[in-house]
Amino acid sequence: MAHLVKIQDCVSRYEKNLYHYQSAFIRLKKKRREDRLADEGNERFEAVELEEASEEKKTGIWRRLFTRGKEELPEFVNEENLEKLELTAEEKRQQHNDELYSFQLKWASSTVGEVSRLDPSFEKDVILRYLIEQVPDNYFVFYKPIVTAMNAPVELDIIIVGPADIWLIVWLEEEGILTEESKRFWLSTEGGQKLINPHISMQRMTQAVSAVLKASPSQLALKKAFLSKEAYMDVEPDWRKVLYIDKREFNEWLENIKKDRAPVKSQQLRFVSALLSSCVTNSLYREPEMVEEQHGEDGEEKEGINADSVE
Repeated sequence: MAHLVKIQDCVSRYEKNLYHYQSAFIRLKKKRREDRLADEGNERFEAVELEEASEEKKTGIWRRLFTRGKEELPEFVNEENLEKLELTAEEKRQQHNDELYSFQLKWASSTVGEVSRLDPSFEKDVILRYLIEQVPDNYFVFYKPIVTAMNAPVELDIIIVGPADIWLIVWLEEEGILTEESKRFWLSTEGGQKLINPHISMQRMTQAVSAVLKASPSQLALKKAFLSKEAYMDVEPDWRKVLYIDKREFNEWLENIKKDRAPVKSQQLRFVSALLSSCVTNSLYREPEMVEEQHGEDGEEKEGINADSVE
């Protein structure tokens, strides 16, 4: 699960203390997983065991449970536990991801002292959630960040920063076959739908990120891509050096990202920090009593592991 460091113009904990929160999130994930497995272990129904058990063995377990009389059932088998047993390993994993995703949204839209209004649509944003869950935790995601260009706020698309690469991504949700009709529009064969030429968005992102790289040089490679899970792109590569990753190449591209298990690099963090500094942030200060709740007894900020419950 990747780090969600910025959504639009929301205040982010990563922009306040990037080095602290990138490591805190890793610890949080580890602790939540350990807690989940411990809880399931106490109930004698560990998700790992259920997942690894063969279908035959699981069938045998159910047969033994339901062929006995109620009075013969072990003490630990009660109605609540039986309901939990019905959850498959995949459902338990999804429940775990739901909690972490909510936590990510919270960290990307609030700090101990400030809070931003997060559009509720992000809670069910399919693209954002897919990227956060599929991309590994050595990557940092900027989702529709807002930067200042020509003294005006400009919303970009998706920026993913890995240990060696900076990916500028325009995600295309259309289906069918996409072709470049003109400098202004692309055309989809699915209902003849027109869409704004994604090169326009890509040019904005390229200019904004290049300005950051110029001010804070880095050896990270800048890569540009149009991504589509559901459509084909019938477009010839040209001087703009944009990768056209459609439904034929999408899974391969994602697998290559997942296979990149290099540790987080210092130059990667420096660039993420510089890009965060260039983003626009709009927030309100919390009420004093709310701030107090977010602090430990020693006056230092508590980590989310202990202080922030999943809402």
